[in-house]
Amino acid sequence: HGLFDLAYLSVIPGLMIAAPMDEQTLRDLMYSSLSFSRPLAIRYPRGSAPGGQQGNFGDIQPGKARMMQEGEAGGVAVLTLGAIGNDASVAVGRLRDKGMRVAHYDMIWLAPLDTDALEHICDRYKAIVTVEDASVHGGLGTAVTEWVAAHAPRVKVMKLGVPHDMWVAHASVERQKETCGYDAAAIEAAVSQLMNN
Repeated sequence: HGLFDLAYLSVIPGLMIAAPMDEQTLRDLMYSSLSFSRPLAIRYPRGSAPGGQQGNFGDIQPGKARMMQEGEAGGVAVLTLGAIGNDASVAVGRLRDKGMRVAHYDMIWLAPLDTDALEHICDRYKAIVTVEDASVHGGLGTAVTEWVAAHAPRVKVMKLGVPHDMWVAHASVERQKETCGYDAAAIEAAVSQLMNN
């Protein structure tokens, strides 16, 4: 299922690693990569991702995340990598409808990691939930946890993804996400838990 590609790719020096959330971001990454001077790995999902507008290509800068939803200070920030960001958008929308202070950032890049965004997030929010459709070890959750431990240890981090001690059986993508505990419902539950602690 490609569970370990982020983990093994992240240890290669100089390799840029990106995972688009949607079709338009994939198109923009491929277009932007023509000007990159370093090798790039683009991770895209099994199945499909939401379509994007057809037309002009956008320029994507290496190591720059995008803020999907800003949240109120003192709340929780959800950081996603790849197509799972669409599930997170659903979860964040539901949580905001309930009056919860939650933000969503599409990180786009595992390497280079957007440390400027992380600094802003850690200054503004009390906790972070990382979500990725890969092993929780060696990917976005690990990178964010290591950065937070070194620069903002007061901020709590909860990692959602494929548990490290689990082999995932063949099933629909939706069933796999539910089984592994990182679908929209699991994201909502994680944010709620952190908000109440």
